[in-house]
Amino acid sequence: YHLLEQEIIPEFYARNDQGMPSQWLGRIRESMAQLTPKFSAGRAVREYTEHHYLPAALGFRERASEKSRLGIDLLHWQKRIAEKWSTVRIVAMNTETHEDQHFFRVQMFLGDLDPHELRVELYADAVRGGAPVREVMTACQACPDPNLQTYLAKVSAVRPASDFTPRVIPYHANASVPLETEQILWGRS
Repeated sequence: YHLLEQEIIPEFYARNDQGMPSQWLGRIRESMAQLTPKFSAGRAVREYTEHHYLPAALGFRERASEKSRLGIDLLHWQKRIAEKWSTVRIVAMNTETHEDQHFFRVQMFLGDLDPHELRVELYADAVRGGAPVREVMTACQACPDPNLQTYLAKVSAVRPASDFTPRVIPYHANASVPLETEQILWGRS
């Protein structure tokens, strides 16, 4: 409110001899000079080309090669995920904190899916303009029931354990999730 009341509004209403708000117009010109490169069409086209269109073209070439072997594999994977996703369940979750680490244990019923067809992660929302945390959990190797799998992860205790939520997403090395499949299973604390 201080900035608005003491600087912005007075600049807008302070007029010169021609009735123009010269300080306000100067502020607008300065803002445009600084912001235009960040919000220009040229920057948007360049960024989309580098980050989306070129990788998509490369991905298409890979999927279409060898008589579309990879493309067909991905279609079968998508169909299998769509049909079998409802059989996946988070059975139990446990968190312990020791010294400067949080230790998470998630027990999963994999249902009709193979462990390689999904990924279990710890997720935490971004803070202070950073990126969200996505920590991939690792499967415990010695599980007697092939459909019941335990996943483990540890993260720094810099943030509270309650910031982290386990989630399960479909996984294929050549798929772009969530663009090519939207399933996601969130753990509930």
